[in-house]
Amino acid sequence: MGHKLIQYAADTFKWCSGILIGLTVILNFIAVIMRYALSNPIMWCEEISLLLFVSAISFAIIPMTYSRRAVKLDFFTDLASPKIQAFCQIIVELVSGFVLGTVSMLGITLMMRTKYRFTPILQIPYKYIYLVTVIGMGISAIIFIYHSFEDIKKLRVISSEKIK
Repeated sequence: MGHKLIQYAADTFKWCSGILIGLTVILNFIAVIMRYALSNPIMWCEEISLLLFVSAISFAIIPMTYSRRAVKLDFFTDLASPKIQAFCQIIVELVSGFVLGTVSMLGITLMMRTKYRFTPILQIPYKYIYLVTVIGMGISAIIFIYHSFEDIKKLRVISSEKIK
């Protein structure tokens, strides 16, 4: 159940990230045409592009974490035994989960401190821009911790099979 839920979340955020990148490209293309071909710039384009781009990057972290492409130490661990490699993977996932969770919590503090700060033209509260970062890093932290517990379970199964 937990694995399917995390996989569904990762797939959903992968699609969201792709759509947001596509919208950013389209919006900026239209803005360039409006500015240089029609001499009528879109004043709010930068603000929306900022929100879309930050959201896309924050959401892209989630599927990368799920597919284990976010943090790799293969160069250093390939020389070690498989058991040491497994321990290193668990440690990296736990530390990464802790760090992303801490950054996510600090992001909540930042959101509370910027409740009266808005973008200049559209008056978008900056707390919403910071919120997408908190969501992306918080979910990635959960996935890192989940992967580390799954690896610990696998390591225990392998160790108990070797004893028999």
